[in-house]
Formats: sequence, structure tokens, C-alpha cells
Amino acid sequence: MKKIYTCLIFLGAVLSLIVISHAQYDSEVILPEYREGGEVFGIDLVPGKKVSMYPEGCESIERISIESKTSITGNIFIKKLEEKPDEAEELNNVYEYCEVELEDINENDIEVKEVRLRVPKSWLEDNDVSKGSISLFTLKDDDSWEVETTEEDNDTQIYYYYKSEASNFPYWAVGQHNGGLLGFLPSNAFYILLICCIFLIFLAVLMFIISSARESRREA
Repeated sequence: MKKIYTCLIFLGAVLSLIVISHAQYDSEVILPEYREGGEVFGIDLVPGKKVSMYPEGCESIERISIESKTSITGNIFIKKLEEKPDEAEELNNVYEYCEVELEDINENDIEVKEVRLRVPKSWLEDNDVSKGSISLFTLKDDDSWEVETTEEDNDTQIYYYYKSEASNFPYWAVGQHNGGLLGFLPSNAFYILLICCIFLIFLAVLMFIISSARESRREA
């Protein structure tokens, strides 16, 4: 009887590992070849196939996951850029520019399921950038930048991680998005603003108490 229980526990552990593994790696990982200071990921997919790439040259991009809409064969070339593309408009506080070029692949034939980003905590601190203001930018045909939907994910001792999407190729940038009041604030400004709000609320309550006390004295 004990042997049966032991076997059942072992089988349960194995099945759990399989489920966890499938949840973490639900797409095939493509390994790169190297060319011209960049990485080439060979793509040969049938419709509905999902694959992931882990570029090493662009530190800000941890993973790119795509799904094919049709049968495609080609390459994705990924390379870090030392500066912005010549015709692109200026961006403030850019951590990194990258080139993600589709070779013999129509961008309408793939869907970028997720771009997982990472930015060093030290860079945000050195540049007074709030962790909530990081975005992925992709360059449009008119040389303006598209601000992609970017969400905060987890963090480690070294990096903040983000999830994003991409709608344009080949030029991407990762940096600060000044899309609102908080986007312009340095990393510690949120706490200063919070303290100021609390102080103003306290001041308003104090003024109300003083005013009420004076009214009570007059009625007395």
C-alpha cells in the first residue's frame, strides 16, 4: 500500500512539473546566429505557431514573443543602436535604442504577443526617472514615435521589468514617457507630492476645527 502511495505522489510531482514547465515555456525558443554586431533569429513557422527570442545585444529587451498568422520563412535581425535613427524625432531620457528588422517577413503576417523589457534600477535613479514612466517606443513611417502600451511587471535587485507590445518596425527605443504629470516627476517626487497632499489635508482640517471653535464661542 505504501508503494502505491509513493508511486502516486511521484506521478503527481512529475505531472506538476510538466504543467509548470508548459506554463512558463508555452512557445518555442529560437537561438540566434551572429552577424554585423547583431543577432539573427531564423524564423520558419506555420500558422498559429508561437516562438520567443532572447536577444543579448539589447539589454533593455529580455524577450520578444511572436505568433505567425500565416506560413512564414525569414529572419529577425536585432541590434543595439548607439544613437537614435537620423530622421527620428528626439526623445528625452532614452535608456536604449534597438533595431528589430524583419527580413523576408511581412509585419502583417506576425503578431507580437509580448515584449518583455528590463531597465536597470541604477539608470532610473541616476536619471531621476520614475519606474512607472518607462515605455517602449516604436518608430512610425512619419518618423514620429509611437508610445506602446507598457505595464510594470516584477523586479529584481538589479532590474525593473515591464510588459509591452510593438506595432512598428524596425526601430525601437526604451525610455521615459512624459505622458502625464507623474511622468515628468523624478523618482522621489511622488513621495514629496504625497507628503504635500497630506499636509494640505491636515491644514484644511485644522482650519475647520478653529473655525468651528470660533463659531461655538460666538453662539455662547
